[in-house]
Amino acid sequence: MIEVFEVHDRVYVLAKHLKENKISVASFLLLDELSVIIETGTPYVAKEFLRKLEEIIPLEKYLTYLLLMNI
Repeated sequence: MIEVFEVHDRVYVLAKHLKENKISVASFLLLDELSVIIETGTPYVAKEFLRKLEEIIPLEKYLTYLLLMNI
């Protein structure tokens, strides 16, 4: 299950604990004139994170940048 937290006005953290890997992964959404997603988690949860982000904003319309730290 992905948990969503609004940590500040228009700043979101999405987090998921992967029990089988014993790690937690997170994605960050910053909404502004030029909105950005920082990370999408592991390849195994990226689609799930993006679907959850779509519940917050329509990504195709509002997303300007996608920043990936590790691929």
